[in-house]
Amino acid sequence: MRKGFWTPIGLVLALPMLMGALCRFTEPNPYLNQCGNTVTEEENGEECDDGLDGNSDEGDCTLECQIAFCGDGLILEGVELYDDGDANDEAGPCTPECKLAGCGDGELQGEEECDDGDANKPAGEDYDGCSETCTLLPRCGDGIVQASQEACDDANDDDGDSCTNACTIASCGTGSSKKMRARSATTETRATRIVA
Repeated sequence: MRKGFWTPIGLVLALPMLMGALCRFTEPNPYLNQCGNTVTEEENGEECDDGLDGNSDEGDCTLECQIAFCGDGLILEGVELYDDGDANDEAGPCTPECKLAGCGDGELQGEEECDDGDANKPAGEDYDGCSETCTLLPRCGDGIVQASQEACDDANDDDGDSCTNACTIASCGTGSSKKMRARSATTETRATRIVA
């Protein structure tokens, strides 16, 4: 009989190796049911899974396999500038839109006179609206006649006086001078009575 590996002693020695190989195929996969395995396992609460190299707290899929959103306390790179989580607030410093609160965010706060957000007017535009520094620009109704834009400015809401709410001089036929005509007629009647 030939002596060699397949002898009873050889089999006894080989048995642990064979069992180890068998166990490798029957043990559960350590990467299943684990965030970072590139398989989105909704039954385990995962919303996404870009793998160990793809998941990031600065990316679309967080390290906890959750879809990133404004208000999660993580700053999504290229999308959000700030994110204070539940502390996001219009008063700042981080708004509910994950932007820095301040001039240009569309919310009136602090020392701002106005804030029209993206509609704030750039330098060089100097009439009616809000400047890029969140100060009111000269406008009709501020009581100061802007010669290039206004004929008058009486700073009131009375559209029936000599200066209309559009900062033009009231005239006959504009509908704004009804009170003026009524006052004129009364004055003429009085004058006629005195003269006669």
